[in-house]
Amino acid sequence: AFAGEVTASIRSRLPNIMISMESAREQVYCYNDLDLDIVGVSKYNNTGEVLPAGSFKSVKPMWLSSFGASSQYNSSNDFQMQYVLSFYNNAMKNGYQGAFYWSYGYMAANADSLSLIDRGTGKLRPAAASIHFNILNRQYERQGFGDVLDKPVLLYIDDLLNIQWIGSRDAYTYTVERSTDNKKWAVIAKELLYYE
Repeated sequence: AFAGEVTASIRSRLPNIMISMESAREQVYCYNDLDLDIVGVSKYNNTGEVLPAGSFKSVKPMWLSSFGASSQYNSSNDFQMQYVLSFYNNAMKNGYQGAFYWSYGYMAANADSLSLIDRGTGKLRPAAASIHFNILNRQYERQGFGDVLDKPVLLYIDDLLNIQWIGSRDAYTYTVERSTDNKKWAVIAKELLYYE
């Protein structure tokens, strides 16, 4: 009853805004009678597995409104990248409208396995590149361009020390080589992160 009153109050003041509620439980069908646009469910595990959206008996569209690793012990970039991508991909395969990785910044309560910003350097961690890649790749597919981002996409170059691009699928470090004759190549930078 309380949730219904809150929803009605929001709808009366902001009629054009989308309203969602989230549940960590599987009983989201209790939201069916509320005036919601979409229902969120949260999931935390180390594999990225999610239940099919249809298993929640919801008559509303569903999205993965928050997700993350259940373990705080493995905070490596490789671990974070794999579970984040698994959640995104599995959400799409299982009928969700989208997925939202809520833990963008650094908060004291967050483990390194959750945060997208490195607390030591303040820079985005490699999982951010993969998220960016997936968003753009799906956008391009909807526009009919197909899989055009399977190779790194150059954004701009000011000089050889300032190259920025969007990373390729599941890759987050790169080697840059240069040739003046297309025969001999010299490595000019290696172990570059996607934003360097």
